[in-house]
Amino acid sequence: MCARAREGQLRELERCLTPVLHNRLPDNVFLVGSTGTEKTIVARWILESYFGDKSVYVNCWKYRSTHDVLKEILLSLAMMIHGREKTSDLIKRFEKFLKKKKIIVCLDEVDQLKESNVLYVLARNACGLILISNHIYSLMSLDRRIRSSLALTEIRFPNYRREEMYDIARASG
Repeated sequence: MCARAREGQLRELERCLTPVLHNRLPDNVFLVGSTGTEKTIVARWILESYFGDKSVYVNCWKYRSTHDVLKEILLSLAMMIHGREKTSDLIKRFEKFLKKKKIIVCLDEVDQLKESNVLYVLARNACGLILISNHIYSLMSLDRRIRSSLALTEIRFPNYRREEMYDIARASG
């Protein structure tokens, strides 16, 4: 990661998420930009570096349904899941967990979700969210109530400028 080129985005993301370290609700964040602008790299780096067991990463290209996303979150939190639970049972287990501990859930490729109600479940249960997409308007088709519940802080990842690309190439070579 070229930290200098993404310093502003990194600091804004850190500012939004820091409350979870004090068991308070962080700001929900929407990272948006073209492919290759390091949205996922920045999000994963900050989660692994500062938030460890207070964070979960889910790739929505792989896990697209509410059931699959919740199952993956609970498995990442070291909870025993056999996979045949009803979605409502997974929601109850997740809600019970969140009463004890605040966490951040990163949903990468959020526009690939087949069911958007998982966003409502996560947002309404005091779970911090990082949503990542290549498309600025990917969340516009969500139900108004879901968009309102999310209350997202948008962090844009613009394409790299020529001099930034040169710095990246020089640093890696």
